[in-house]
Amino acid sequence: MLTIANSPRPSIEGWSPEPRAIVATTIREILEPGIAAGRFPGAQIYASVHGVPAVDLALGEARIGVPMTPATIMSWQCNTKPVTGIAICQQWERGNVDLDERVATYLPGFDQNGKADFTVRHLLTHTARFNGSQGMVAAAEGGPDEVEARICEAEADPDWPIGRRARYTPAAGYAALGAILRRIDGRPLDVYAREEIFGPLGMTDCWVGVADARLEEVAGRMGVLYDTQGDAPEFALMLGPIARGSRLNACVAGTGGVGPMHQLALLYEMLLDSLAERSGALLKRETVVAMTTAADLGDGKRGGWGLGVQVASGFYGRWFPRAFGHEGLQYSMAFADPDTGVVMAGMVNGIERPGSLQDLLGVSRAIHDALPSLA
Repeated sequence: MLTIANSPRPSIEGWSPEPRAIVATTIREILEPGIAAGRFPGAQIYASVHGVPAVDLALGEARIGVPMTPATIMSWQCNTKPVTGIAICQQWERGNVDLDERVATYLPGFDQNGKADFTVRHLLTHTARFNGSQGMVAAAEGGPDEVEARICEAEADPDWPIGRRARYTPAAGYAALGAILRRIDGRPLDVYAREEIFGPLGMTDCWVGVADARLEEVAGRMGVLYDTQGDAPEFALMLGPIARGSRLNACVAGTGGVGPMHQLALLYEMLLDSLAERSGALLKRETVVAMTTAADLGDGKRGGWGLGVQVASGFYGRWFPRAFGHEGLQYSMAFADPDTGVVMAGMVNGIERPGSLQDLLGVSRAIHDALPSLA
Protein backbone atom coordinates (compact mmCIF):
# COMPACT_ATOMS: atom_id res chain seq x y z
CA MET A 1 0.00 0.00 0.00
CA LEU A 2 1.10 3.58 -0.65
CA THR A 3 1.15 4.96 2.86
CA ILE A 4 4.57 6.62 3.26
CA ALA A 5 4.17 10.29 4.15
CA ASN A 6 5.85 12.79 1.80
CA SER A 7 7.53 10.01 -0.15
CA PRO A 8 8.82 10.77 -3.66
CA ARG A 9 7.50 8.71 -6.53
CA PRO A 10 9.64 5.59 -6.61
CA SER A 11 11.88 5.00 -9.58
CA ILE A 12 11.39 1.79 -11.52
CA GLU A 13 14.68 -0.02 -11.93
CA GLY A 14 14.94 -1.89 -15.19
CA TRP A 15 12.18 0.07 -16.90
CA SER A 16 13.41 0.33 -20.47
CA PRO A 17 11.93 0.73 -23.93
CA GLU A 18 11.84 -3.04 -24.35
CA PRO A 19 9.19 -3.91 -21.73
CA ARG A 20 7.11 -0.89 -22.81
CA ALA A 21 7.25 -2.11 -26.40
CA ILE A 22 6.24 -5.63 -25.34
CA VAL A 23 3.22 -4.30 -23.42
CA ALA A 24 2.19 -2.10 -26.35
CA THR A 25 2.41 -5.07 -28.74
CA THR A 26 0.26 -7.19 -26.43
CA ILE A 27 -2.36 -4.45 -26.18
CA ARG A 28 -2.43 -4.10 -29.95
CA GLU A 29 -3.04 -7.83 -30.25
CA ILE A 30 -6.00 -7.48 -27.86
CA LEU A 31 -7.64 -4.50 -29.57
CA GLU A 32 -6.85 -4.79 -33.28
CA PRO A 33 -9.30 -7.70 -33.86
CA GLY A 34 -12.11 -5.46 -32.58
CA ILE A 35 -11.14 -2.75 -35.04
CA ALA A 36 -10.89 -5.26 -37.89
CA ALA A 37 -14.31 -6.68 -37.02
CA GLY A 38 -15.91 -3.24 -37.01
CA ARG A 39 -16.77 -3.30 -33.32
CA PHE A 40 -15.03 0.04 -32.80
CA PRO A 41 -13.08 2.28 -35.19
CA GLY A 42 -10.26 3.10 -32.79
CA ALA A 43 -8.86 3.06 -29.28
CA GLN A 44 -6.75 5.14 -26.90
CA ILE A 45 -4.86 3.49 -24.03
CA TYR A 46 -2.61 5.05 -21.41
CA ALA A 47 -1.04 3.38 -18.37
CA SER A 48 1.59 4.31 -15.81
CA VAL A 49 3.25 2.61 -12.86
CA HIS A 50 4.07 4.86 -9.89
CA GLY A 51 3.64 7.83 -12.23
CA VAL A 52 6.11 6.52 -14.83
CA PRO A 53 4.43 6.18 -18.25
CA ALA A 54 4.17 2.61 -19.48
CA VAL A 55 1.86 2.88 -22.50
CA ASP A 56 0.48 5.82 -24.48
CA LEU A 57 -1.12 4.12 -27.43
CA ALA A 58 -3.57 5.17 -30.16
CA LEU A 59 -5.03 2.74 -32.68
CA GLY A 60 -7.38 3.04 -35.65
CA GLU A 61 -9.56 6.06 -36.30
CA ALA A 62 -10.89 8.85 -34.09
CA ARG A 63 -13.51 9.68 -36.69
CA ILE A 64 -14.09 7.76 -39.87
CA GLY A 65 -11.16 8.71 -42.08
CA VAL A 66 -9.27 10.54 -39.31
CA PRO A 67 -6.49 8.69 -37.44
CA MET A 68 -6.68 8.33 -33.67
CA THR A 69 -3.69 9.89 -31.87
CA PRO A 70 -2.76 10.05 -28.17
CA ALA A 71 -3.79 13.74 -28.26
CA THR A 72 -7.27 13.12 -29.69
CA ILE A 73 -9.91 14.54 -27.35
CA MET A 74 -12.65 12.05 -26.51
CA SER A 75 -15.96 12.19 -24.65
CA TRP A 76 -15.64 10.67 -21.17
CA GLN A 77 -19.37 10.22 -20.57
CA CYS A 78 -19.72 8.77 -17.03
CA ASN A 79 -15.99 8.97 -16.42
CA THR A 80 -16.81 12.62 -15.70
CA LYS A 81 -18.28 11.72 -12.30
CA PRO A 82 -14.94 11.43 -10.44
CA VAL A 83 -14.20 15.04 -11.43
CA THR A 84 -17.46 16.19 -9.84
CA GLY A 85 -16.75 13.95 -6.84
CA ILE A 86 -13.29 15.47 -6.36
CA ALA A 87 -14.74 18.99 -6.58
CA ILE A 88 -17.29 18.24 -3.85
CA CYS A 89 -14.64 16.56 -1.70
CA GLN A 90 -12.40 19.62 -2.01
CA GLN A 91 -15.30 21.71 -0.71
CA TRP A 92 -15.81 19.18 2.08
CA GLU A 93 -12.17 19.57 3.10
CA ARG A 94 -12.57 23.34 3.12
CA GLY A 95 -15.61 23.15 5.40
CA ASN A 96 -18.03 24.49 2.80
CA VAL A 97 -20.24 21.41 2.54
CA ASP A 98 -21.28 18.65 4.94
CA LEU A 99 -21.68 15.33 3.16
CA ASP A 100 -24.38 14.23 5.60
CA GLU A 101 -26.41 17.42 5.31
CA ARG A 102 -29.64 17.39 3.33
CA VAL A 103 -29.29 18.53 -0.27
CA ALA A 104 -32.09 21.05 0.29
CA THR A 105 -29.81 22.96 2.66
CA TYR A 106 -27.72 23.93 -0.37
CA LEU A 107 -30.41 23.85 -3.08
CA PRO A 108 -33.56 25.68 -1.94
CA GLY A 109 -36.64 23.92 -3.29
CA PHE A 110 -34.96 20.54 -3.65
CA ASP A 111 -36.98 19.02 -0.78
CA GLN A 112 -40.16 18.60 -2.83
CA ASN A 113 -41.55 15.45 -4.46
CA GLY A 114 -40.07 12.95 -2.01
CA LYS A 115 -36.48 14.23 -2.00
CA ALA A 116 -36.42 15.91 1.43
CA ASP A 117 -34.17 13.23 2.96
CA PHE A 118 -31.59 13.09 0.17
CA THR A 119 -28.13 14.00 1.47
CA VAL A 120 -25.00 15.00 -0.42
CA ARG A 121 -23.47 11.63 0.48
CA HIS A 122 -26.48 9.80 -0.98
CA LEU A 123 -25.91 11.54 -4.31
CA LEU A 124 -22.20 10.74 -4.37
CA THR A 125 -22.71 7.06 -3.48
CA HIS A 126 -25.80 6.34 -5.63
CA THR A 127 -27.88 5.44 -2.59
CA ALA A 128 -30.82 7.73 -3.41
CA ARG A 129 -32.84 7.54 -6.60
CA PHE A 130 -34.81 9.90 -8.76
CA ASN A 131 -37.74 8.82 -10.90
CA GLY A 132 -35.83 7.33 -13.84
CA SER A 133 -37.27 9.26 -16.77
CA GLN A 134 -37.49 12.50 -14.82
CA GLY A 135 -33.94 12.06 -13.60
CA MET A 136 -32.61 11.93 -17.15
CA VAL A 137 -34.62 15.00 -18.18
CA ALA A 138 -33.54 16.91 -15.08
CA ALA A 139 -29.86 16.39 -15.91
CA ALA A 140 -30.18 17.32 -19.59
CA GLU A 141 -28.19 20.19 -21.04
CA GLY A 142 -29.22 23.76 -20.35
CA GLY A 143 -28.20 26.82 -18.42
CA PRO A 144 -27.30 26.30 -14.75
CA ASP A 145 -30.51 27.92 -13.46
CA GLU A 146 -32.60 25.77 -15.79
CA VAL A 147 -30.83 22.55 -14.75
CA GLU A 148 -31.18 23.38 -11.06
CA ALA A 149 -34.91 24.09 -11.46
CA ARG A 150 -35.49 20.77 -13.21
CA ILE A 151 -33.56 18.92 -10.52
CA CYS A 152 -35.59 20.52 -7.76
CA GLU A 153 -38.87 19.68 -9.51
CA ALA A 154 -37.95 16.05 -10.26
CA GLU A 155 -39.59 13.29 -8.26
CA ALA A 156 -37.87 10.67 -6.12
CA ASP A 157 -38.39 6.97 -6.69
CA PRO A 158 -41.10 6.38 -4.04
CA ASP A 159 -40.07 2.77 -3.42
CA TRP A 160 -36.37 3.39 -2.86
CA PRO A 161 -34.90 2.79 0.64
CA ILE A 162 -32.71 5.88 0.81
CA GLY A 163 -29.21 5.08 2.03
CA ARG A 164 -29.94 1.37 2.33
CA ARG A 165 -29.46 0.25 -1.25
CA ALA A 166 -27.07 1.33 -4.00
CA ARG A 167 -27.89 1.40 -7.69
CA TYR A 168 -26.18 3.49 -10.31
CA THR A 169 -27.94 6.79 -11.05
CA PRO A 170 -26.35 8.06 -14.25
CA ALA A 171 -27.64 11.60 -14.49
CA ALA A 172 -29.66 13.62 -11.98
CA GLY A 173 -27.66 12.93 -8.82
CA TYR A 174 -24.46 14.35 -10.27
CA ALA A 175 -26.31 17.21 -11.92
CA ALA A 176 -27.51 18.08 -8.41
CA LEU A 177 -23.92 17.91 -7.13
CA GLY A 178 -22.86 20.33 -9.86
CA ALA A 179 -25.64 22.69 -8.76
CA ILE A 180 -24.52 22.40 -5.13
CA LEU A 181 -20.95 23.27 -6.13
CA ARG A 182 -22.15 26.40 -7.92
CA ARG A 183 -24.20 27.45 -4.90
CA ILE A 184 -21.44 27.02 -2.31
CA ASP A 185 -18.43 28.12 -4.37
CA GLY A 186 -19.95 30.59 -6.82
CA ARG A 187 -18.28 28.98 -9.84
CA PRO A 188 -20.01 26.52 -12.16
CA LEU A 189 -18.31 23.14 -12.57
CA ASP A 190 -16.80 23.98 -15.96
CA VAL A 191 -14.88 26.93 -14.51
CA TYR A 192 -14.15 25.26 -11.18
CA ALA A 193 -12.72 22.12 -12.81
CA ARG A 194 -10.37 24.12 -15.04
CA GLU A 195 -9.15 26.32 -12.18
CA GLU A 196 -9.03 23.87 -9.26
CA ILE A 197 -8.43 20.45 -10.84
CA PHE A 198 -7.40 20.37 -14.49
CA GLY A 199 -5.11 23.40 -14.38
CA PRO A 200 -3.07 22.35 -11.33
CA LEU A 201 -2.68 18.82 -12.73
CA GLY A 202 -1.63 19.88 -16.22
CA MET A 203 -4.82 18.53 -17.80
CA THR A 204 -4.77 21.35 -20.33
CA ASP A 205 -6.94 19.60 -22.93
CA CYS A 206 -9.68 18.56 -20.49
CA TRP A 207 -13.05 20.22 -20.03
CA VAL A 208 -16.51 19.80 -18.53
CA GLY A 209 -17.97 22.42 -20.84
CA VAL A 210 -15.50 23.97 -23.28
CA ALA A 211 -14.93 27.73 -23.08
CA ASP A 212 -16.47 29.51 -26.06
CA ALA A 213 -13.09 30.91 -27.12
CA ARG A 214 -11.73 27.37 -27.52
CA LEU A 215 -14.78 25.67 -29.07
CA GLU A 216 -13.56 25.62 -32.67
CA GLU A 217 -10.11 24.37 -31.72
CA VAL A 218 -11.38 21.61 -29.42
CA ALA A 219 -14.09 20.51 -31.86
CA GLY A 220 -11.43 20.07 -34.53
CA ARG A 221 -9.53 17.64 -32.29
CA MET A 222 -12.51 15.64 -31.06
CA GLY A 223 -13.05 11.99 -31.79
CA VAL A 224 -16.54 10.52 -32.08
CA LEU A 225 -18.30 7.71 -30.26
CA TYR A 226 -20.09 5.46 -32.72
CA ASP A 227 -22.98 3.03 -32.46
CA THR A 228 -21.50 -0.06 -34.11
CA GLN A 229 -24.43 -2.44 -33.73
CA GLY A 230 -25.51 -2.08 -37.37
CA ASP A 231 -23.80 -2.74 -40.67
CA ALA A 232 -21.87 0.54 -40.55
CA PRO A 233 -20.82 2.88 -37.72
CA GLU A 234 -23.37 5.59 -36.93
CA PHE A 235 -23.38 8.46 -34.47
CA ALA A 236 -24.38 7.20 -31.03
CA LEU A 237 -27.44 9.42 -30.74
CA MET A 238 -28.35 8.08 -27.29
CA LEU A 239 -25.21 9.65 -25.82
CA GLY A 240 -26.05 13.21 -26.79
CA PRO A 241 -24.19 15.77 -28.91
CA ILE A 242 -21.02 15.87 -26.80
CA ALA A 243 -20.26 12.29 -27.87
CA ARG A 244 -20.41 13.52 -31.47
CA GLY A 245 -18.10 16.46 -30.85
CA SER A 246 -20.80 19.15 -30.86
CA ARG A 247 -22.34 21.47 -28.24
CA LEU A 248 -19.13 21.03 -26.33
CA ASN A 249 -19.77 24.13 -24.23
CA ALA A 250 -22.53 22.32 -22.31
CA CYS A 251 -21.56 21.80 -18.66
CA VAL A 252 -23.02 18.39 -17.77
CA ALA A 253 -21.72 17.31 -14.37
CA GLY A 254 -22.30 13.58 -14.81
CA THR A 255 -21.33 12.95 -18.42
CA GLY A 256 -19.93 16.12 -20.04
CA GLY A 257 -16.17 15.68 -19.60
CA VAL A 258 -13.80 15.50 -22.57
CA GLY A 259 -10.07 15.01 -22.93
CA PRO A 260 -7.39 12.53 -24.02
CA MET A 261 -6.85 9.39 -21.96
CA HIS A 262 -3.28 10.26 -20.95
CA GLN A 263 -4.59 13.41 -19.28
CA LEU A 264 -7.55 11.70 -17.61
CA ALA A 265 -4.94 9.39 -16.05
CA LEU A 266 -3.35 12.39 -14.32
CA LEU A 267 -6.46 12.62 -12.15
CA TYR A 268 -5.84 9.10 -10.84
CA GLU A 269 -2.11 9.60 -10.42
CA MET A 270 -3.02 12.56 -8.20
CA LEU A 271 -5.32 10.37 -6.08
CA LEU A 272 -2.50 7.88 -5.53
CA ASP A 273 -0.21 10.77 -4.65
CA SER A 274 -2.82 11.90 -2.11
CA LEU A 275 -2.90 8.46 -0.53
CA ALA A 276 0.90 8.56 -0.23
CA GLU A 277 0.77 12.15 1.10
CA ARG A 278 3.13 13.37 -1.56
CA SER A 279 3.54 17.07 -2.19
CA GLY A 280 1.36 18.58 -4.90
CA ALA A 281 -1.66 16.36 -4.31
CA LEU A 282 -5.01 18.15 -4.43
CA LEU A 283 -6.66 16.23 -1.59
CA LYS A 284 -5.72 15.02 1.87
CA ARG A 285 -5.01 11.34 2.37
CA GLU A 286 -8.02 10.87 4.65
CA THR A 287 -10.28 12.41 2.02
CA VAL A 288 -9.19 9.92 -0.64
CA VAL A 289 -9.56 7.07 1.87
CA ALA A 290 -13.17 8.23 2.35
CA MET A 291 -13.66 8.54 -1.42
CA THR A 292 -12.47 4.98 -1.99
CA THR A 293 -14.45 3.35 0.83
CA ALA A 294 -17.68 1.67 -0.27
CA ALA A 295 -20.88 3.20 1.08
CA ASP A 296 -22.19 1.67 4.31
CA LEU A 297 -25.70 0.36 3.65
CA GLY A 298 -26.23 -0.99 7.15
CA ASP A 299 -26.52 -4.58 8.35
CA GLY A 300 -22.91 -5.16 7.33
CA LYS A 301 -23.61 -4.44 3.65
CA ARG A 302 -21.57 -2.19 1.38
CA GLY A 303 -22.41 -0.51 -1.90
CA GLY A 304 -20.27 -0.51 -5.03
CA TRP A 305 -19.46 3.20 -4.93
CA GLY A 306 -17.55 5.54 -2.69
CA LEU A 307 -17.57 9.33 -3.03
CA GLY A 308 -17.59 9.72 -6.79
CA VAL A 309 -15.74 6.53 -7.75
CA GLN A 310 -16.58 2.87 -8.30
CA VAL A 311 -14.98 0.69 -5.66
CA ALA A 312 -16.56 -2.73 -6.19
CA SER A 313 -13.82 -5.29 -5.53
CA GLY A 314 -12.34 -6.65 -8.72
CA PHE A 315 -14.38 -4.43 -11.04
CA TYR A 316 -11.20 -3.56 -12.97
CA GLY A 317 -10.10 -7.18 -12.95
CA ARG A 318 -9.68 -9.62 -10.09
CA TRP A 319 -5.94 -9.03 -10.48
CA PHE A 320 -6.54 -5.46 -9.16
CA PRO A 321 -8.96 -6.18 -6.29
CA ARG A 322 -8.57 -2.79 -4.58
CA ALA A 323 -8.56 -0.58 -7.65
CA PHE A 324 -10.97 2.35 -7.79
CA GLY A 325 -12.12 4.47 -10.70
CA HIS A 326 -15.01 4.62 -13.15
CA GLU A 327 -16.24 3.32 -16.48
CA GLY A 328 -18.39 4.86 -19.18
CA LEU A 329 -21.04 2.74 -20.90
CA GLN A 330 -18.56 -0.14 -21.13
CA TYR A 331 -16.47 1.65 -23.77
CA SER A 332 -14.12 3.45 -21.39
CA MET A 333 -12.34 2.58 -18.17
CA ALA A 334 -10.07 4.57 -15.87
CA PHE A 335 -8.71 3.39 -12.53
CA ALA A 336 -5.90 3.53 -10.00
CA ASP A 337 -4.60 0.59 -7.97
CA PRO A 338 -3.06 1.58 -4.61
CA ASP A 339 -1.35 -1.80 -4.20
CA THR A 340 0.73 -1.73 -7.39
CA GLY A 341 0.75 1.97 -8.31
CA VAL A 342 -0.85 1.18 -11.67
CA VAL A 343 -3.04 3.81 -13.32
CA MET A 344 -4.88 3.01 -16.54
CA ALA A 345 -7.19 5.13 -18.68
CA GLY A 346 -8.49 3.58 -21.87
CA MET A 347 -11.36 3.74 -24.30
CA VAL A 348 -12.65 2.36 -27.57
CA ASN A 349 -14.95 4.56 -29.62
CA GLY A 350 -17.64 2.03 -30.45
CA ILE A 351 -20.80 1.46 -28.40
CA GLU A 352 -22.37 -1.96 -28.74
CA ARG A 353 -24.35 -4.42 -26.66
CA PRO A 354 -22.70 -5.98 -24.79
CA GLY A 355 -20.05 -3.31 -24.51
CA SER A 356 -16.30 -3.44 -24.89
CA LEU A 357 -15.50 -3.72 -21.21
CA GLN A 358 -14.04 -7.17 -21.81
CA ASP A 359 -11.52 -5.73 -24.28
CA LEU A 360 -10.46 -3.14 -21.72
CA LEU A 361 -10.25 -5.77 -19.00
CA GLY A 362 -7.92 -7.67 -21.31
CA VAL A 363 -5.74 -4.58 -21.52
CA SER A 364 -5.85 -4.27 -17.73
CA ARG A 365 -4.73 -7.88 -17.40
CA ALA A 366 -1.89 -7.38 -19.88
CA ILE A 367 -0.57 -4.45 -17.84
CA HIS A 368 -0.83 -6.44 -14.63
CA ASP A 369 0.94 -9.46 -16.11
CA ALA A 370 3.77 -7.24 -17.35
CA LEU A 371 4.45 -5.78 -13.90
CA PRO A 372 7.28 -8.21 -13.03
CA SER A 373 9.25 -6.91 -16.00
CA LEU A 374 8.36 -3.31 -15.24
CA ALA A 375 9.33 -3.24 -11.56
